[in-house]
Amino acid sequence: MSDKSTPFDFSKLTRSEFESMSNEKQAKLRQLAADQRLGAAELGRIGMIEPVPEDALIMGFETQNWRGKLSVGGAIIEDRYVPKIVVAKHKAKSNSPDITITIDSSSGVPSVTRINIAAPPEGREIQGVTIKGIRIYDAIEEILSFIAGEYTEMQEGFSVALGGTDEFRAQTKRVIRQARKRRSNLSESELREIADIYNSEPHGGLERVQEAYGISRATAQRRISAAEKLGLIVRQRRGRPLA
Repeated sequence: MSDKSTPFDFSKLTRSEFESMSNEKQAKLRQLAADQRLGAAELGRIGMIEPVPEDALIMGFETQNWRGKLSVGGAIIEDRYVPKIVVAKHKAKSNSPDITITIDSSSGVPSVTRINIAAPPEGREIQGVTIKGIRIYDAIEEILSFIAGEYTEMQEGFSVALGGTDEFRAQTKRVIRQARKRRSNLSESELREIADIYNSEPHGGLERVQEAYGISRATAQRRISAAEKLGLIVRQRRGRPLA
């Protein structure tokens, strides 16, 4: 543990390391995280964010691929009003693993801060292909475009008009996509995660990065290049990282 004059480097702390610590050490790290104003995405990566209490989620919803509940409070993304917290379960086959995600939009940029994967009692075990198949950004867009409303400021307060049409949902997806693009540069811990995915393939995993984050090839290449500048990419031969 670092002293007060040196901030603790949370980018090197993994979820498994945090969960293996004693309750006392976990409590100290939670306090340090609060003092250093660690963001929701980083807290979720480490495993410091507790599951959202059921009584905080008041309304249910169901999309083509997900069903879940949402919180009372809302967040504004341009002219869209979305719940601050959404907890959604993937609608999979009965013998497939249960996948539940938590989406936090409180910062104005929706992000998945928690993923739970559990094998059913008599179903298939959890495998790498299961985790690979979770398209996080697609899930964010599908869920939020379904439950978002149109935000309008008024002389006294604001109004929210419910969407519901295919055109409204398509526009909402574009708004969410643009909000994520305008987000500040990725943190070192996020780039380390991208590098781990890329390096997991013997000849470079550009496609794996695309699939894991639901992003275009060009965006994946930019993020891999950013990770390479930090020395996180393992090259298999001279030249650019393999794709």
